[in-house]
Amino acid sequence: MAPRDSFVKAVKAIYNDMPNKYRNVEGTKHEEKGFISNSVWYEITPVPDGARDCSLSEGGMSLSNGCNCRYFLGEDMAKAQEAFNKVAEYMKVALGTPFVYTTEKPSLDMTIPSGTESMVTFGVKKKKGYESLPLVSLVLAKGKDNRYAVNMLFHDFGF
Repeated sequence: MAPRDSFVKAVKAIYNDMPNKYRNVEGTKHEEKGFISNSVWYEITPVPDGARDCSLSEGGMSLSNGCNCRYFLGEDMAKAQEAFNKVAEYMKVALGTPFVYTTEKPSLDMTIPSGTESMVTFGVKKKKGYESLPLVSLVLAKGKDNRYAVNMLFHDFGF
């Protein structure tokens, strides 16, 4: 099944806005005060079809450096894998020929969760290989709480 145009438009809108620090897709600002430091996060719109939400975090103890769209969170591994496979296929169609992808986990990319069990990373195709930055990664990870998460990560640096 091919993704709807709204999925394609949302993924490309977020990806294309990365050089602008997400200014065009950045939505409502939320501030959270913590014991050690404060953090700020923003809702991102448009949200690609099937995603629960998309957000961008700043500051605090977060290692994230880009937009995160959540697709699945739960304890059922089979449902998590099904969600991952569906979104991965959508991504291949949505991003099309300007992009290439790999399923190898980069060893030095701190934006990829340590519990990642499956992943696919997309980059802009060049004459040789693919441009390393920015990237879009779809990850299926198992958390310390034994729940599985499927997230689409937009990131412009990983170390």
